Amino acid sequence: MLFEPKTVEAIAAFTLSDHHQIFLRDVDVFLDYLVKNPVPVSKSKNLPPVKWAEPLNNLLSSPEVLTLKRPMTTNYARVMGLLLMGRSSGLAALRPDSRGNTVLHINEALYQQWQGMNGTERYFSLLEAWINRGYAISVGERISSIDDRFLPGFMMMYGESDLLQGKATRDPGFWLRRGKSFNLTILKMAGMAEFQLEDSNRKIHFLKLTLWGQLFLNACRQGFIDSLKDDEYEDDYEQINLLPAIKAIRPDVHKTLELPEPMIAASYVLSVTLGESVHPHTESIR
Repeated sequence: MLFEPKTVEAIAAFTLSDHHQIFLRDVDVFLDYLVKNPVPVSKSKNLPPVKWAEPLNNLLSSPEVLTLKRPMTTNYARVMGLLLMGRSSGLAALRPDSRGNTVLHINEALYQQWQGMNGTERYFSLLEAWINRGYAISVGERISSIDDRFLPGFMMMYGESDLLQGKATRDPGFWLRRGKSFNLTILKMAGMAEFQLEDSNRKIHFLKLTLWGQLFLNACRQGFIDSLKDDEYEDDYEQINLLPAIKAIRPDVHKTLELPEPMIAASYVLSVTLGESVHPHTESIR
């Protein structure tokens, strides 16, 4: 069983507070903005330009006021958090256009599913997507850990101390530098952490999990620990069965985002460029 009795009780009793409703509203603002404004992304990080991020930031419930003269998209922690949840849930997807650009756009099929879900279903679906598939590289960043996700990677290594024990961390700056501002902002938006970011999200004061965050993240972290084999993950895509466990507890959670199966081509054509000092060599394989 994924959840201990205490966590089962907390999940069963969980209700969407005003804070959670604001979080879901911001997600809807992001999705509506993406429907109206699909955008080419950078080749290096697959990120939209700042001229796309700034108007979105201004539409959110708590627009971030940056002190930088020339901010970048990565400085908008809330926008980055929404991008990461959009990518990990599949609601926001990348596709090539006729000009050879990669464009961030809404996934129409999943967006239709989203519109038919209630608030509780949306909330837990977003958390599940971020926890299981929230790879920082999908928004052009990296986490120096056992993998690129916040909870099964970063918190697996450092969560034992302070935070998951319900204490304020002694070094919140470390969590900001290594865990990234957008991951911490997801925690805050989802009502699982309390902190204050300053100086264009480059400094942090105080960081502590809420009781809900402590219970939920501890349970998910333990789920990943229980899935370990020979002290290491089976592969880079180890996931926990979070939504089925929540469905078993919550009678109001029926619908979840049905991610389509990835399309695999029958064959691929690879283009390889050799340097002047490299000579092709053919060897038969028996």
